Amino acid sequence: MSEKLLTEKYAEQLQGVLECYDRVIISGHLGSLSYAQGMTRYLNSQHIRIFDYTQFAEPLRDEIKQRMNEVAQENGVQIEYIAKKTWRKEERIKEILRERGDAPGVTRPG
Repeated sequence: MSEKLLTEKYAEQLQGVLECYDRVIISGHLGSLSYAQGMTRYLNSQHIRIFDYTQFAEPLRDEIKQRMNEVAQENGVQIEYIAKKTWRKEERIKEILRERGDAPGVTRPG
């Protein structure tokens, strides 16, 4: 069995391709899961009660969080969790962007 490139496999669904030398950028959405009835339908098809969604999503959330922390550590970047609702997150973001610049991706401080 020969392997196909993603651009070949999904050619009919792609609107364009952005190439970079140092990373792969994949963007898109899961339209069928982006609204309540679609998510409910998916959970039902997987025999997951809607009330059990948090238990279903928790391991996925933890895996994503762990990987984010690994990537940040590998790149010398600190993740700052901002949970206060009374605090202006936008001001902190502006401060961070002034310090490191507004280039996309993982950027080392300083």
